Amino acid sequence: MANLDEMYAVDDRIAAFENHKSGILASLAGPGTGKTRSLLRRIKAITEQGGTVDSICYLTFIKVIGNAFISDYIREFGLESYESNKPRISTLHSFACKLIRDQRFQIGYDGELYFASITDSKDGSSDIFLQDLLPLVATSAIRTVPQIRKILDQIKAAWRDCLIPTSLGDPTPTVLATCLDLLHAYRLLDWDQTIPMAHNLYNRLHERPNWISQIEHFLVDEYQDFNRAEQGFITTLSANVKTVVIVGDDDQSLWSSRGGSPDGLRKLFVSEECDQISLRKCYRCKSRIVEAANAFLIAMRPDPRSMTPVKNGGEILCYRFKSTKAEIDYLKTFLSRCVNELPENPKQEDGIVCLFPPTPKGKALDFYFDQLSPYIPCSKRKSTFSPL
Repeated sequence: MANLDEMYAVDDRIAAFENHKSGILASLAGPGTGKTRSLLRRIKAITEQGGTVDSICYLTFIKVIGNAFISDYIREFGLESYESNKPRISTLHSFACKLIRDQRFQIGYDGELYFASITDSKDGSSDIFLQDLLPLVATSAIRTVPQIRKILDQIKAAWRDCLIPTSLGDPTPTVLATCLDLLHAYRLLDWDQTIPMAHNLYNRLHERPNWISQIEHFLVDEYQDFNRAEQGFITTLSANVKTVVIVGDDDQSLWSSRGGSPDGLRKLFVSEECDQISLRKCYRCKSRIVEAANAFLIAMRPDPRSMTPVKNGGEILCYRFKSTKAEIDYLKTFLSRCVNELPENPKQEDGIVCLFPPTPKGKALDFYFDQLSPYIPCSKRKSTFSPL
């Protein structure tokens, strides 16, 4: 296969998406470099060449990204096109859950199925499940729900990393077997369990459901955030279609805390089994911002993938405050002004993002949120970032 960077100029690399004819095209795309536009142009090219919308499936990691892509699809092709064609735009987990629901009789399930993270300490249903599990696995070493949660977290990590949980040693095999029995009795599946289960089920099918067999083209977004099990499932799905386009940015992995694997994207980008193209033209930020980002990339890794700005200008301001109170007062004024300058009906991309350095248990984020949320409409999301 080929490194298409040598065939397409930096300004014309979206054409590689339009011209892709077979196999896998892997793309490294930095922030604001047009990956969404490239995927939409890919959809347009497929349909103009006679392909149907039913033959295309877009997969991403989390629902919010899928919803953003739906909005971009509607802007590109119109609401009428979206409502009449109903393109397949979903998360990989939604894809897996639909497959499991459709074929649940093959793995001994009947009736409605339920999905949850069984170790989520903030989920009441999870706590009920663990309370029910505790007396079934209790020993002198396992006497509390937190102890069970710790073991199950290790099992979930094994599922994400394509490892066999029973290889973790005692008491994991006993806890796992009892947990699976109880999950089955409740018709409940853990989110991390769904991908390996769907993958195994897919491999066992003698005849695939019509909604899967229709798919000839996969578009996979934010590949670096998928864990090894998810990337393995995508590899298996890719083997049975005409084309696959995979895009991602190995310099950012918001979900490394749950196994997100930038290494999987890096390996794909140097694989001889696929074509590669990199998007380097940044349309989102002006030159001074891009130059600062490039400086960070140079410091972070030995082989930085620098971006080229489209627009000149931009502004980076640094402040030093005498006290935390002075800093909070400034942020209240500054962020309130930013909120007031938003359009009347702001879209997700119009929002304002504040990044705070990681601290134990996210205490810095919690502090600033508590200080600012009474004055400014905001939400918070904790993520673990990998330096690569």
